[in-house]
Amino acid sequence: MSPAPRPALRERWRVLLAAMAAVLVGLLGAGTASAATLPGLETRVGASNPVTAYVVGVHETVSAGQRWGHAPPTAQIASATGVAAKAGMSVAEAESWAAARAAQLQAQLPAGSAGRVTMGAGVVRDGSGNLIRVVSTSEPNGYLRAGVTLEPGEVLVRGAGHAEADIVKWAADNGYEVVTIGAGRPICPACAGSISGSGGSAATPLKVP
Repeated sequence: MSPAPRPALRERWRVLLAAMAAVLVGLLGAGTASAATLPGLETRVGASNPVTAYVVGVHETVSAGQRWGHAPPTAQIASATGVAAKAGMSVAEAESWAAARAAQLQAQLPAGSAGRVTMGAGVVRDGSGNLIRVVSTSEPNGYLRAGVTLEPGEVLVRGAGHAEADIVKWAADNGYEVVTIGAGRPICPACAGSISGSGGSAATPLKVP
């Protein structure tokens, strides 16, 4: 049998390549469609780009001037793109944030409350090494005075004692390590002892006995 003419061979190759390309396009299209059906995670500020997230505790919706318990609890997810989840943050950076945030929260208090209410801010580390920003108040059960607001990604710690000690207890109850804690007023000796005993550092000045 004589070989097939070259034009016929070229035609066969063209058909074969076209078929292979069609199969490849179909596979890629199926993969894209599958990926499009995956639910996208959102950050606390509504960003739609996917992020790594982890559950850091139970969160209840609360706004300034309200007490906890007015809304059903839901799992709070902290975005790994936020400052709190920045695993590479140094202790010095964490202390700087806690000190500045505590001062900011204290300044948000109404004039009549600023002299007797203490706001706290801290950074704790979970078992996976993720850092979590927390905010606390000496007000019972995490009550926030009008004008005091949380930033995206922050966790409000509920307690019944001093703002700093509440963070230490909350961290221990959840198996977290205290990195640093700051307060809007000088840290009392008892709270300073609690922070030191937890292995963390005081980010703001201590109260002179």
